[in-house]
Amino acid sequence: MTFHKVGACGALLSATLALPGCALLDDPVKEPVAAGAAKDAAAKDAPAMKLDDVDACKLLTAAELKETFGGAADKPAGGSTTIDNPVRMTNSNCIFGAKDDAVPFKVYVIVQQYETKQSGDNIGSTGSKPVSGVGEAAVSVEADNLGTVGPPTTQVRFVIDNKLVNVSRLYDKAPADPAGDVAVVVELAKKVASRL
Repeated sequence: MTFHKVGACGALLSATLALPGCALLDDPVKEPVAAGAAKDAAAKDAPAMKLDDVDACKLLTAAELKETFGGAADKPAGGSTTIDNPVRMTNSNCIFGAKDDAVPFKVYVIVQQYETKQSGDNIGSTGSKPVSGVGEAAVSVEADNLGTVGPPTTQVRFVIDNKLVNVSRLYDKAPADPAGDVAVVVELAKKVASRL
């Protein structure tokens, strides 16, 4: 379903009635509504995509983490679940951490997999910036743009086929160079994407 932002007269608009003086404001839709409805119907009728066995803990290696951060990685920890409400999906997640506190790091990988192809429409958020070279669509979010919920985190979110993926670096305190850290997380996201 496609939603539109409408002006003050928007509540009075219907599919068969348009009042003079009521205009659409900030309408982000780039395709006619009829084409969008046809696209939604086609997606609903598309055959279900296979839900692959994805183990997020196998998407980065200890050698890659050591090369990236300069310290040994501890054994990753994670798990997978299948959810059937309201749509069937799988969720695989894993946290990778440092073996000791000398070179601390934490990286969190989440792969959500659906029975339908996903788009990049729902991966952005306030402060996100487009990223190229990772999946079909990707954005990054610097640690200082995520608000105050939870620990500071630099994220790269991307789409590959029927998968929504989030690669995050978690901190105890905000990094000194958030923009530089995005480049580090983008490189990790590329490695993850190459294995999906």
